[in-house]
Amino acid sequence: MKMSEVFNANKEFYKSIHLWTAVMKKESEWHNYFMKVMPMHGEKEEPQRLLETERFLVLHECFDLSGFPSIIESLRSGKLKLCDVEVHVNFPENVNLDPEMYYRYSRWMWGLYHERFPFFGEEIRPSSSVNLPRDLKVELMSLDIPYSDERDVLREFMGVKSGSINSGAVSVVLPVYLAIRECFFEENTLRYGVEFHKGMKKHIDFGIIIRDSKGVSKRYSKGIRKKNLKISGDFCFYDDYEPVEANVVSAQLALRYKKTPFISDIVEEILRPTLPLKAFENFWSEDRFARCLRGELGDKRFEWSVVTLLTLCGLKVIWTGWTKGQVALGGTDFLAYHKDTWIVGECTIGAVKGEKIDRLLESTSRIRKSLGLVELSTKGNIAPVIFTCSKVSEGTRKSATDSGVKVKGLDDIMRILDDMKRNKPPQEIVNFIREREW
Repeated sequence: MKMSEVFNANKEFYKSIHLWTAVMKKESEWHNYFMKVMPMHGEKEEPQRLLETERFLVLHECFDLSGFPSIIESLRSGKLKLCDVEVHVNFPENVNLDPEMYYRYSRWMWGLYHERFPFFGEEIRPSSSVNLPRDLKVELMSLDIPYSDERDVLREFMGVKSGSINSGAVSVVLPVYLAIRECFFEENTLRYGVEFHKGMKKHIDFGIIIRDSKGVSKRYSKGIRKKNLKISGDFCFYDDYEPVEANVVSAQLALRYKKTPFISDIVEEILRPTLPLKAFENFWSEDRFARCLRGELGDKRFEWSVVTLLTLCGLKVIWTGWTKGQVALGGTDFLAYHKDTWIVGECTIGAVKGEKIDRLLESTSRIRKSLGLVELSTKGNIAPVIFTCSKVSEGTRKSATDSGVKVKGLDDIMRILDDMKRNKPPQEIVNFIREREW
């Protein structure tokens, strides 16, 4: 869909257009380093210079909705005025500022922009990259709140994970206030929760595809039930469920507004394991698997069973336990991840001692640096966890927690096993391991 079509389709839910730009001074002129244009449902705000040094500014100004075409035209002309500063943009002469747009759902999921809702977007790239002054860091460090570099600035003021931007670019972000917040199987029920702008509530419906173990699919649409609808401010929260037969293995849920395809949020197939331990029936009985988890068959089988359990729960697991001589992850037996959360795991059938906690913290620190998760805002995305089948004293658990390490004992492991059998969603299991509310 073209930019203007997407904007007009969502126009009734926008109230103002926000424009942020980071600009640098070059030969007495201010040139765009990165610009973000985004309509929002909030009211207009006063123009503001969010950050200012001699050669680097971050500007924020709001416009009426009617100003969207003129903003695009100003970009086409190569300059526009923001907060009384004339900003130059550098695009090729033949740039098309109304291109075919694409749905950036995956970018939203992985967090390029810190937004609550999915969006359509288009990045307009410059004809040449804009390089910041080498000594800009000195100016940024001299501010009341020092920034290590321009990436910190873009992250704080523009909500952008700046490692993925192209310098000199303009990003037009058009939010669609419509999102599926959760969708999972629980026993013989498909449960889902959604959030959307209150102006959409009369025209929302769901497209549901249910597939059984033989590959036969059933498709149908479903509206919302008013009794399940909760309104908070400008947005609605809706929870519902759909009974399914015992042989159903997957589902697909699409949330649509006025049945317009490009204003939708879709959850892809969600596999339902239906007691995944059946995969081991010819090799390992459920009782033998449980004995491994209790540590009755030795440390290696305990380690294997924990890794296998998390895999069956829906996490992606990299097991390094048998290749410690080849993979230098000292103090770590496996890495598990789901969406944006990483678990650094260590397994033991013995007592949890201080040396083990220290080694796990050391390897977690190295992994954080490797993944680029060293900032305070992203440290919560990675959690060091010790799994043990031995009894853990409250003192040991508290000491580990104070150090930033979670300890999961036998009762916790058996609860995870029970949750897996009941088809609990992976995110709920991850949050239990991390001891966070869901």
